[in-house]
Amino acid sequence: MRALIVPFFQYPPQGVAPYYRVYFDFFLKQLEKWKDEFDQLYIVDHYWNITQDDVKHVADIVGNRYGVFVEENNYWENLTNVLNKVTEDKVLIMDMDTMVYQKGVIAKNFELLDKYDLVSMFDGSGGNREKIWKMYPFLKEEGYLRIAPYFCFAKTKLLLGRDYMPYHKDDDDKADFCGVATLQILKEHPKIQFLKDDRSSIFVNETGLIFDDRKMQETGVYHLRNWALGVRLIIDRLIKRDYLLEITPVTEGCRLLAWLWIISENVGKLTEDLKKEILITTKQYGVKDEDWLKYIIEIKKFHSWI
Repeated sequence: MRALIVPFFQYPPQGVAPYYRVYFDFFLKQLEKWKDEFDQLYIVDHYWNITQDDVKHVADIVGNRYGVFVEENNYWENLTNVLNKVTEDKVLIMDMDTMVYQKGVIAKNFELLDKYDLVSMFDGSGGNREKIWKMYPFLKEEGYLRIAPYFCFAKTKLLLGRDYMPYHKDDDDKADFCGVATLQILKEHPKIQFLKDDRSSIFVNETGLIFDDRKMQETGVYHLRNWALGVRLIIDRLIKRDYLLEITPVTEGCRLLAWLWIISENVGKLTEDLKKEILITTKQYGVKDEDWLKYIIEIKKFHSWI
């Protein structure tokens, strides 16, 4: 049996603006596409404030094959708590901003767990690189340090009882979420199938469009990464803090604002108010409106699946 865990979380300060909700709406649109590729859905509500209408929409798609679990701890404790509730022998942990745009991808990777213990994307987030790569040279080949908790299929028992907590002692001795758990898992020498992680994108700054030289990989999956930044940049300004704008590069800030625009438009919720708030923020970055609108068009062409 196949479990799917998807955490929905809202960063503080909560309740300032409702724009984050479009990501749940977009998840429901995706869910319709591959609703038959898992057996039970576990939704984690971490200050997302999932409503009865939300639950009804989920039930309309998957029937009674779901549970909503309100968790008020940190991200890693929430994952541990929900993993302990899973009764299925296979599990997919997927971020709310992981977009599965091809039907069959989830089913195919669950099937691979008949041959492997772990079928997952990995990434290079964390520290202790040389130490880890000395122990596990196969990770060094791709610059990996941890199992990516945004698209990870595993035999459920492999993930139980692990330490998912990140830590930061200094610039080198640190681990991101799931970093320590990765080392605990690797000690058991599981059979691993690595999944490709499409990181391609295009960008904009105050001088205009920037085209990334990485070609899009047709994996059927795209992890948006750092989804909340677009919303948080707007909220930051609304509460007159403006801290994030100063520390976030224009390319990254505008990338996430663009995805907020595109996803809102995709689910029919790109309101005039939201357009205004996004354009105020892009102007703070020095991006001209005409360049911004060209950027939106180019992202849609580049990621044609959207």
